[in-house]
Formats: sequence, C-alpha cells, structure tokens
Amino acid sequence: MRKTQSLSLLVVLLTSAGNSSEAFAQADDSFVGSLRKAGVVKAAVASVPPLIAISPTGKTTGYMADITNLALQGMGLPELTPSLIDYSAMIPALQARQVDLVVPVLQASEEKCKAVLYSAPVFLNRNVLFVKAGNPKHLTSLAQIATMPEVRVAVTSGGQPEALALKAGVKREQFVYAPDNQAGISTVIGGRANAYVAGQFSFSISKLKQLGLDVVVDPQSPVILYGVVVRKEDVGFRDALSHQINILRGNGKMREAFIKWAAEADVADEIVAATWKTLSNVQKLSEVVPGCE
Repeated sequence: MRKTQSLSLLVVLLTSAGNSSEAFAQADDSFVGSLRKAGVVKAAVASVPPLIAISPTGKTTGYMADITNLALQGMGLPELTPSLIDYSAMIPALQARQVDLVVPVLQASEEKCKAVLYSAPVFLNRNVLFVKAGNPKHLTSLAQIATMPEVRVAVTSGGQPEALALKAGVKREQFVYAPDNQAGISTVIGGRANAYVAGQFSFSISKLKQLGLDVVVDPQSPVILYGVVVRKEDVGFRDALSHQINILRGNGKMREAFIKWAAEADVADEIVAATWKTLSNVQKLSEVVPGCE
C-alpha cells in the first residue's frame, strides 16, 4: 500500500513539474536566460494611445503593452523598460542591441521578415469602406465596386488602398485622390466620391456618426498583422513569446484586453467583431504573410 502511494506521489510530482516548466520550455535559451538574470527587458515603443503609450512615471500602458507584458510574465521575465523610438529607427536600434524587442507597432511584411523575426500576431488592421450613412449605393467590397463603373472611390495616392483597389479590378478613372484621411472623407461627405478606402481604425464611431458616415467591412480585404519583433538570431526568444501570446489568445485574456482597448478607442462594433474573429484564429504570421517564418 505504501509503495503504491509513493508511486502515485511520484507521478503527481513529475506531472506538476512538467506543467510548471511548460511555460519556460520554449524560453530555455541563453538569451532569455540572460534577460532573466539582468532583470530588465528593453523595448522600442511608439506613442499610439490607447494602443500603447508611456505614462509620466515611465510605465508602458495600453493594449500592446498589456499583451507583451503578460507574455513576458509567463516566461518569468520583468515588464518592459520602454524607449520611445521613431518607427524608422526601431529595427536599426534592435539590430544594434540598444533594445531587446520592438512592441507590436511595425506591420509585418515579407521585406521586414528578411531582417527580423515576428512573434505570433498580437494585432491586425485592414482597409474598409467609409460611406454615407445608410450606404445608399449598397457597397460591400472593392470587387463589387469594380463591376460598378459609375461608383467613385477616394484613395490616397500611392498608398496601399489604391494598390488593393487596382488589384480588385477598380479602374483608375474611378479614383478620386485625396492627400489624407480628412480630405478622403470630405470627398464622400461632399458627394465627389461614393466611398473612401482607408484603415479600419482611422475614425472613431463617434466621429463617423457626427459626420453622417457608416463603415463597411470588406471581407475580401487582406489583413495587416502586427507582432512583437526580435532579432533574427533570437529564435528561442521569439518562439517563447509566441507560445505565451497564443496561450493568451486561447484563455480569453487577449480578447479581454482587446475589447477594453476597442471601447477606449471608440471602435465600431462591426469592426471589433470582424477583427477579433480573424485575430482569434491566426496563430502564425506565415498563415497570412508570405516569407515570414
């Protein structure tokens, strides 16, 4: 009887040890060990409230910081020590070892993935159609607009929305060019265009209602993904971060943080629902972005 009890206890102890070490399994490399020993994780950040900001006390706040810090916590690492760095200087600072990671503010692309590694996705964006309230033309997508030569679409010249519209078959003669977001929605309000194509978080729902506009989510619009960025050689660090981020995706904590951010940012309900539906299911950048490991 005592032998059976001892064997059962051993099984329990081994199982517990396996479970407790699981969180650190992918983090067991020399770089992560050095971060744990140093007790500091230096991060390049941008100020994009309420997605991410630095408080007067020097603490990072917002959705991007919350998810990154929860992932670090799961690896037994301290919270971010932020450095406010211009977007164009973030990857050079990372490669020069001035920082240990870049928070999820750099959109993933095949070109960037040649220089750095991205964690599992933390955030995504997509282009949508901004139309007059009630959507009088009943527009649903760029592909549909391509079949309606009378429809005019406002875009910023040379930007991704223009490229996406052309790829969907929209003709150049259907374009109304605008220098920025404000000018873009002005073309719709003034009747020169039937829709303005821009990022889904360009305007709050309160602003849209005030201007008499609605938002239409184009289900065929490709998503733009964001993840924590690390150096090419820090594969173990990236894998450990991805492991923790996907735990947060599965246990509800990422959704909780995302919904909190969306409320603070006053994002339209249909955008919140469509964004989370995609974000909740994408666990690797390579599922969406070619050339990203």
